[in-house]
Amino acid sequence: LSWFGFALLLQGCDPLVSLQGSFWPPWIIVMVVALPLTVLVQAFFRWLGLNEPLEPAILVYPSLWALITFIAWLVAFPW
Repeated sequence: LSWFGFALLLQGCDPLVSLQGSFWPPWIIVMVVALPLTVLVQAFFRWLGLNEPLEPAILVYPSLWALITFIAWLVAFPW
């Protein structure tokens, strides 16, 4: 099977979610959902006083956003 044939087999594997008539890839949806959740977790960390030990923030919070994105993907789209 050539690469072209393999690509043709995978052509229908792109899952889409319809939101008010517009089709969106699920990975965009979970990334957008994870962003406010990350902000809430950051506020919770500040409330607990964990903001200072979690440095550098430039690495911690994007990693937290990625973690929440991956968890949201596994929860919302288990296929």
